[in-house]
Amino acid sequence: MRELDKKYFSNVSKFRKDIYKVMQELYDNGEGSLYSLVQPPLKPAVKDLVREKERIDIVCGIVIELGSNKMKVLRWCQGKVEERER
Repeated sequence: MRELDKKYFSNVSKFRKDIYKVMQELYDNGEGSLYSLVQPPLKPAVKDLVREKERIDIVCGIVIELGSNKMKVLRWCQGKVEERER
């Protein structure tokens, strides 16, 4: 992960500019983001989404370090439900 972060965050301003350009193109075309397109219109309850032992993807906030700089980013992480709320 650190090696990928070094590659993509070595020029943060170019990376952000490229991402904003893609996001703007999607918005201009009325497409939105891929994630927004696959979301249900109403937020479902977590208990209705997961079963024990089911594999899930969640968004986690993590801090990455680039030299002396620290930056909080969101990353998709995979896991397995150990126990669900009843």
